[in-house]
Amino acid sequence: MVSVFEDLDLHLYEEIDSAALVRQLLDEDLPCDQYPNATVRSEITTDINTLADGLCVIYDVGPAVNIGADRWRFPLSLSVFASDPDMGSRFKAWLYKQVMGWPYRDPVKAGSVRSVEPTGFRRTGPDDWNLARNVYVWSMEDVVVTALAFH
Repeated sequence: MVSVFEDLDLHLYEEIDSAALVRQLLDEDLPCDQYPNATVRSEITTDINTLADGLCVIYDVGPAVNIGADRWRFPLSLSVFASDPDMGSRFKAWLYKQVMGWPYRDPVKAGSVRSVEPTGFRRTGPDDWNLARNVYVWSMEDVVVTALAFH
């Protein structure tokens, strides 16, 4: 039997699948008409030097923290890989705008984003990723996302 206190506890929810939420949002955006060769990855599973011939986004989602009433906060890191520095720079600016617009989007199957605390992209070197010299990398780390889970 479930007690009335258990029903009222704002922290007794299934954990949000924050990785699925981020993936669904990125998959809605990419590839697109402006960037038809862009790919999305959750980890480096193939030769990133090959993926960077086009444009590649790698995302990493940290652990979610329940802040009550099935609202969750989690850190997000995004990295953009490109073989052309000008294209990569334009792409990371476009991606930043897309991510900052997530709170204004319709919900996806995994939930909806309520807020994004922005952190800008910074240029990192290929040595940080063990890449060839002709690959350019920009990273946006520790972006805090607040989301509402759908179960």
